[in-house]
Amino acid sequence: RIFMTLFALPFLGVGIWATYSISSNLMEAQAMQGWAPVQARVISGGVDSSTDSEGSTTFRAYAEYKYTYARQDYTGTRVGIEGRSDNIGDTHEKRGAELEAAQREGRSIEVYVDPDMPYSSVIYRELRWGMIAFKALFAVLFGGAGLGLIIAANLKKRRIDAAALGTTDAPWLANL
Repeated sequence: RIFMTLFALPFLGVGIWATYSISSNLMEAQAMQGWAPVQARVISGGVDSSTDSEGSTTFRAYAEYKYTYARQDYTGTRVGIEGRSDNIGDTHEKRGAELEAAQREGRSIEVYVDPDMPYSSVIYRELRWGMIAFKALFAVLFGGAGLGLIIAANLKKRRIDAAALGTTDAPWLANL
């Protein structure tokens, strides 16, 4: 029982992390809907890529932009809700190309500024549903497997206790 529980804990942990990450993204996206839109000038923008030893390439859109809010100048670097690189869809490549074009053409972009903390801003405040679905897969599969293993380990213990008490025909009597 202890071994199975210890084996299950990392699976449950991944499921809890994925659930937390989804919840955090949802709450952050909701809060950003109240942020103020302002025009910004892109200082630099594009997409970085990196390839690991197995040949898998991940991408991350980046930007540095300047904006003015309440007559004060700020510099921002946050592109989206999540700042990590990944290879889920082509969102980073598209965003990077848009930002690079805006910089090259000298075109301003719209960014969203937190009115309570004007130094906090973001360009894309929309959720990436492909990323949410990917994390949900981890939450359900890993979290479900971990929770299922822990429950199974505890149910097995109760059945063993019921058998030891000679109440296998009525295992609920073992709990009395």
